Amino acid sequence: MTQRPQSGGRRPPVLPGAGRTPAERRRARLRGLQLGGLTLGALCWGGAAWLTFGAGQTAGYQAEQRPEFTFLLAGRDVAYCGYHLRCEDQTQRENLFQEINTDTLMLIKVTGPRVEVLNIPRDTNVGEYDPEKTATEQKINHQYWAGGPRALTRAAETITGSPVDAYVVLNEDYVAELIDALGGLTVTVPPGGIQWEDKAAGIHLDLKPGEQHLDGRTAALYLRVRKGVGDDWGRIDHQKQALTQLIGKLRSPQGLRVLPTLISGFGENIETDLSPERLTALLPYLSQLNLTFATLPTTSIPDSFNLAVDRAALSRVWTNPALEAERREAERQQELEQAQGGTGPEEREGEAAADPTAALAELPLVIHDGSGALLGPALARSLEQVGYRNIQLQLEPPDPMSSQVLTLDAPAEASALAQLLGLPRLQGERFELQSGEVAVWLGTDARTQLGALLPLRRPTDGRQLGLTREDAAALLQDTAE
Repeated sequence: MTQRPQSGGRRPPVLPGAGRTPAERRRARLRGLQLGGLTLGALCWGGAAWLTFGAGQTAGYQAEQRPEFTFLLAGRDVAYCGYHLRCEDQTQRENLFQEINTDTLMLIKVTGPRVEVLNIPRDTNVGEYDPEKTATEQKINHQYWAGGPRALTRAAETITGSPVDAYVVLNEDYVAELIDALGGLTVTVPPGGIQWEDKAAGIHLDLKPGEQHLDGRTAALYLRVRKGVGDDWGRIDHQKQALTQLIGKLRSPQGLRVLPTLISGFGENIETDLSPERLTALLPYLSQLNLTFATLPTTSIPDSFNLAVDRAALSRVWTNPALEAERREAERQQELEQAQGGTGPEEREGEAAADPTAALAELPLVIHDGSGALLGPALARSLEQVGYRNIQLQLEPPDPMSSQVLTLDAPAEASALAQLLGLPRLQGERFELQSGEVAVWLGTDARTQLGALLPLRRPTDGRQLGLTREDAAALLQDTAE
């Protein structure tokens, strides 16, 4: 294992909160929570539906029957029919005071405990770009306003090539109720604070710089703010991290206890054709959910702000049903060959298959230690024991950002490591990760998430991270207490 060079040579991955100025880190955190509450809301909706309808109506989905479905999750604004006047029917699209936006879009694929989340940028073009049409009407962000949730769902299918079984559209009222039920939301407001005035909608938001604990209503407004959070790409990257934090809350005893309080938040706050039974089928897997995140790869369209889908890149980060079927068939053929005494994959792949640790030894792995507890060296030693050899370490300031595994274009390797460590895997689409590289970010939550590493630390670990003996001793003492 080696210490990651701070300058010169290969540029280190720029992770959220890593290798940035304090101001940049604060701006990055602000980007972070708009999507999180929405996916958590969908899961809570399934659990509360179970409590509402009773277990008898969900008997068709037994724990041994692995749930497999894909749904589109969207977040939209509240519908106003006049100045400060909320529409009684939140699903209406006529005679509105202003258009309803759906900037938050995620395609979620559930396969048992595995949950894949694909963020779709709001400016993504639906189909081939047509210069005879306006750019706005071709964006996926416009489809809900133009044709409702079913049109939005069809647009997602066109863009990704994946069939979508259902949709869930939540408004900010439900998100506010959800956040309140989970005890509020703690955020870090950047220097200068956040101010947002919208007299027509009755919005007045004034947040001071620094750490703030927000109630549900204030948090829902905060999550809609775009000023100060950068572009849509940066916002999406940090939304993924927020989702992992909120899912963690749902897994807690408190999260499970508050499910009944969310029942009354349904009705006008949710549009969906997803049966409660499908989400209820996820409940047995809740404690073992394996989350992976990716952002839809896109390229720019000349003379337009719209984005075109990069199909080749998409196939590397998002499961394609046709390719998945081919893979399963190939595995079945291999099993048949082995059963008949034929040549199995070990013989065909030679030494690489005979020594599965060879691929691990060559994988470029970077550990960014922002745990504030010197867990990086201990993790590196543990990973060396299972075959990882090309490991570099880099010390970061202690950061509460959730621990995670990231990659740009090595999803299989990153997913395997994430599963080994029990951490979520994110796609570093906006991070400066190197091709083929996998990074592990250790935040302060690693003291709990990877607490087994604490006894494995050594007094000399600080040297590998460029710390003085005194600083290393102080860190070890603080975390020991």
